[in-house]
Amino acid sequence: MSNALSGITVVDLTQGVSGPFATRLLSQMGARVIKIERPGTGDLIRYWDDIVHGMCSGHAWVNPGKESVALDLKSESGRDILHQLIERADVLIENFVPGTVDAWGLNYEKVKAIKPDVIYCHISGFGQEGPYRDRAALDLIVQGEAGLIMTNGTPEAPSKISVSLCDIAGSMYATIAILEALFHRERTERGQDIQISLLDSVLTWTGYFPYMVWYGNKLPKRVGLHHHTMAPYGPYPCGDERMVIVAAGGGHVEMWRKFCQAIECPTSDLLPTHCASLTGTHSTSESARRSALASVRIGWSVSTLLAFLPGP
Repeated sequence: MSNALSGITVVDLTQGVSGPFATRLLSQMGARVIKIERPGTGDLIRYWDDIVHGMCSGHAWVNPGKESVALDLKSESGRDILHQLIERADVLIENFVPGTVDAWGLNYEKVKAIKPDVIYCHISGFGQEGPYRDRAALDLIVQGEAGLIMTNGTPEAPSKISVSLCDIAGSMYATIAILEALFHRERTERGQDIQISLLDSVLTWTGYFPYMVWYGNKLPKRVGLHHHTMAPYGPYPCGDERMVIVAAGGGHVEMWRKFCQAIECPTSDLLPTHCASLTGTHSTSESARRSALASVRIGWSVSTLLAFLPGP
């Protein structure tokens, strides 16, 4: 555990995954994190399951190393206590629906009046402003809006990414922004008002898919465990009814050529290709590669496998 943020205090109003994962990272860097929870119920993530010695696995994942206090922020007494905590804090972070903290008198200007150099981070699904600001921001919804579901899964059926990827993306960028703001405060003695959108965050993780649309004018198809831009890549069935994972597309032509020589297959129709999966169809070369790999037996000797590797 790092002590880089030793002496930094974070008041954490967040719940769920987006936000709590960010403050978990800050805690692991040495910050003191004081988590504010609702009286009686606490953070909603506490009740997903009870498999970790009676605690929720999600809670154990995103909330280790934090202190916790129950405050009713709708009451004047609860907000008074929160103001006292903010006076001693370096960072305040929240992930309520935009407008919620404003109704509690906790917008940036009012918080800044309490602590002039405070770093205030807001996390929301679609931003603090704009036509989508009030929309529900479940990770599943944001994955759909970002196009992740459309490109994930098999040709027969789409699938969401199993982990809360959008929540994690927002938390990562919130952490980076808070660290940047702390560094900026060291130089200027000024705080920051930070706004993080889950959609904006995860869109930067969609990789080459937008470029396929912008420059290729085609939507990428779902390819399961294979690759959208190169082949061969992924699991292939072999002659002994087992699977072999091949990643010989792109720049690995020479390795693949040696592999083909070792299994005594001609290489002219088997050389790695790219972008075939953009159309959702397998090229003639990919069909030939599948046929060749069907003759491979997993139980080859080490000396045979070493023959596939490029020389010095």
